[in-house]
Amino acid sequence: MSMDAIEAYIVQYGYIVIFIALFFGIVGIPAPEESFLFLIGMMVASNQLHVATSSLAAVAGALAGMIIAYLAGRFFGMSLIRKFGKYIGLTDEKVAVFQGRFRKRAVWTVFLGFFLPGLRQASPYIAGMMRMEGKQFILISIVGAMTWIGFYFGLGILSATYLPIKAEYVPYIGLAFLLILLIQLIRTAYKKKRNGGAST
Repeated sequence: MSMDAIEAYIVQYGYIVIFIALFFGIVGIPAPEESFLFLIGMMVASNQLHVATSSLAAVAGALAGMIIAYLAGRFFGMSLIRKFGKYIGLTDEKVAVFQGRFRKRAVWTVFLGFFLPGLRQASPYIAGMMRMEGKQFILISIVGAMTWIGFYFGLGILSATYLPIKAEYVPYIGLAFLLILLIQLIRTAYKKKRNGGAST
């Protein structure tokens, strides 16, 4: 669906479209969230939408999606892993190791997940499966959603005001974040391996 068509839907049906798009984008139904938020920012800049109401609808939609995905992971995730994990090599021991690693990085996984396509959809399910504390998850989800939404709203407003950017190019910003993260992870793993080798 083109950005022009999405804009027409927003104009016709209002803020509920923002809520629905963010909700389904989080729970895993494919949606160009970055481009969508960028477009909302541009519509705010042109006074087609109110910034406070748009922000509230977007944050509410994202948070609702995060909570539903978290609950699905919490109540169904581990039972599915126990039932089918053996077919893909997920033993109880491996799951326990993953749980320990996730708990150390849970806050950053949920927060940074908003900026990384794929992880954004996976992180709430994983948080639920790994039994991340509910209040902490909701707090980090609110902060992460507000930061992520505010960032792309801001880009849209700046673009409409000062520097025209095509909305189709906006998802590449998320891919750039992902690339930077992967490079950092590879560098960290390499340093650990090198230091471990030097100590033996």
